[in-house]
Amino acid sequence: MSRVALVAGVIVTLAVALVLAAAGWYERREFVEVRVAQAELLARVFDDHATRTIDTASVAMGGIAETFETRERALDPVLADATLSQALVGLPFMRSLALVDLGGQVLASTARGDTGRTIHLRALGHLPPVGQESLGKAVPGRQLADLSVAHGERPPAVVSFIPILRRVRAGGRDDLLLVGLINPGTFETYHRLALDEPDAQVVLASYDGWVMSSAGGTQAIGTDVSLHPVFGALLAGREHGSFIGPGFGREQHLVAFRASHTRPLVVIVERSNAVLLAEWAATMRGFVLAGLLAVMLTSGMTWIAWRGLRGREAARDALDAAQDRIVRSERELSEVVESVQDLIFRTDREGVVTFVNERWTALVPQSFGPVLGRPLRDLVDPEFSTAIDRLLMPGGPPGPRTAQVSAKGRGGVVRRFEVTVSLLRDAASALGFVGSAMDVTDRWNAQQKLQQQLAFSGLLLEISPVPVSMTDAEGRYMVVNQAWENFTGCPRAEAIGRLASEVFPTDQLEAGAEQDARLLGLGGPIRYETEVTPRDRPRRDVVVTKVLVPGEDGQRLGILCTTLDVSEFREAERATREARDAAEQASRAKSEFIANISHELRTPLQSILGFSELGIARAGPNDRAVPMFEDIHLSGERMLLLVNDLLDIAKLESTVGAFRVERADLKGLIRNVVTELTPQATQRQLDIETVWADMPLVAWVDPSRFQQVIRNVLANAIKFSPVGGRIDVSGGMTRSGDVHVRVRDHGPGIPDGELESIFEAFVQSTATRNRTGGTGGTGLGLAICRKIVTALGGRIAASQAEGGGAEFLIELPSRGAALHR
Repeated sequence: MSRVALVAGVIVTLAVALVLAAAGWYERREFVEVRVAQAELLARVFDDHATRTIDTASVAMGGIAETFETRERALDPVLADATLSQALVGLPFMRSLALVDLGGQVLASTARGDTGRTIHLRALGHLPPVGQESLGKAVPGRQLADLSVAHGERPPAVVSFIPILRRVRAGGRDDLLLVGLINPGTFETYHRLALDEPDAQVVLASYDGWVMSSAGGTQAIGTDVSLHPVFGALLAGREHGSFIGPGFGREQHLVAFRASHTRPLVVIVERSNAVLLAEWAATMRGFVLAGLLAVMLTSGMTWIAWRGLRGREAARDALDAAQDRIVRSERELSEVVESVQDLIFRTDREGVVTFVNERWTALVPQSFGPVLGRPLRDLVDPEFSTAIDRLLMPGGPPGPRTAQVSAKGRGGVVRRFEVTVSLLRDAASALGFVGSAMDVTDRWNAQQKLQQQLAFSGLLLEISPVPVSMTDAEGRYMVVNQAWENFTGCPRAEAIGRLASEVFPTDQLEAGAEQDARLLGLGGPIRYETEVTPRDRPRRDVVVTKVLVPGEDGQRLGILCTTLDVSEFREAERATREARDAAEQASRAKSEFIANISHELRTPLQSILGFSELGIARAGPNDRAVPMFEDIHLSGERMLLLVNDLLDIAKLESTVGAFRVERADLKGLIRNVVTELTPQATQRQLDIETVWADMPLVAWVDPSRFQQVIRNVLANAIKFSPVGGRIDVSGGMTRSGDVHVRVRDHGPGIPDGELESIFEAFVQSTATRNRTGGTGGTGLGLAICRKIVTALGGRIAASQAEGGGAEFLIELPSRGAALHR
């Protein structure tokens, strides 16, 4: 029955609401139509005003033009100024009148300061033919002087005028312009006086969308509003109209526009659609209140009827539901109590247990016997009995009481419990206590282990030989160890809780402050080296490591700092560096000495060789002096060769032998050396065969030095190859992209034990000594080769070739090793 009454009442209420909504919608449409008509009327009025104003200016300027054309001495400045000033009296909407020639010179003007100036005519717009006029766009400025060529930059568009131009013929000249400056403020003032609504705005613009006057809006004079919908298809299709849509802003507006019949002008009137709807809502407030009262009355009557019927049904249902809830609540409470992992109990006033949950049977040993009926103090260890007695005092403090006790659980394991009890009272006296015991054994054990770990960590920190300190977020010392005290000479009690600036001189803290700022900005550990001066100790070199210590909330707790004294290491480095510098200085002195002595020896050797050759040339064929001269010449050549090799070594080891590295194809360099040594090979009936890879062998080398290496190696191969033998020269690329060159002979080879020593200075292989009888070369050629190849970033090595003979391998990096000397 109550449901039927409710449905009927809802239907009646909805019907009333629909009628009210329909009436409100009709009122809204009527309201909008009235506002549209008002906006269109305003657009027409403003259009008529603008057209009449400009037509008046046109008629007045026509009369002035006729005066200039018919009057004698029309161009006399005094008469012209008088004519213009007299005409301006009847034109309050114009700022000034002026007569300008086509060169831009102002011949006469009613505005002080215009006459005699030359202006930019292009700023006034299109120039009309003789006897006609044109209306320009709004121009920034107050008078023509603001358009002067010498005026500099154009004035800001705070003040502007609308130019109206008329081409006149006077004094025998047809290049004159009569210029009238219409004040846009005339239109703006008229618009503001005619507008009643504060949200309305009026814009007077040209056909191409340039604002000439604006009132009530944000469109500045001279701005381009051609993107407004009016300047699109609307203005092209009709002269006036209205619509609701986007206007000068993105929001919806009521827009009315009208174009002038005789002038290229458009008047646009806009009102905010939101404001119109707000006004409509304000007019509908009484109607809405009446409708709401009707709906509320209908709803109230329906609710009263439904409430009365529903009350009887609800009373019966509530009684049944209450009984079900009580039964269900007791069952759920019992299940909750039994499932809770904490121990739940209840005692009487004397502390005797009267109720426990199922969890007790899992924790209390069976040897205790039944728990019910026993004092709670007997269930804990004897040392905590007093704590239980304080918890169960009827006259104790109000609210929950807490204590931590221990008791033996199953298996004899001692467990830790946090017991919380509350006093149960009625209106007269205490009834007993109810409480719970939470097993905190694991937490308590963890706390004990944590304390042990903290103590151990503190001990490690204290015995650490490295000075360690920690500051909080404000820079105050929190922790320092014994090593820090010993190093700084500052007692711990003097540093803890104080800023570093309060403990140490400020001149020692600048580097630390900068590094702290860098640590806070970059995060992560930082390490830097600095110098400090501990108390009563000399300055020390230290390496400082700092790291941010995070807190619980993610913010930094402080900065942990270790200071390592590296003074001894730095002293050792300085000593090593000085020793190295001394060794390098000695090496340079040796190289320079060799270079100097070699140059000194070459001069007398050249004399010895020259005189020996002269003696051989002048002696007869049977002269006994010829063999002596030949021995002298041969020994001199060997001596000169030795001096030249010594000079090469000196050049390689000193700054005199600078390398000129460039990117070159090694094939061409090697071919030139082969061509150079081919005559020597031909004398010994040797063939030099070359085998090259298809690709270019490009590397960064000093061409002359590289050819010196090839020349020495190839000359040795020619020297030790048997007569009629063959020498193989090949080149290619390794898998790693390096260039390799191989030179192989078929001579006696090199013993395995001498493959490396032959590259040392003044060392010759056994085969060389046996072959030459101990009178071979100087033993410097291969040493020079190794120095050159090493300087070029490569390597040279010798090996025994299969089938006999020696093979020399030269490897150079294709990208080159940067060589700087």
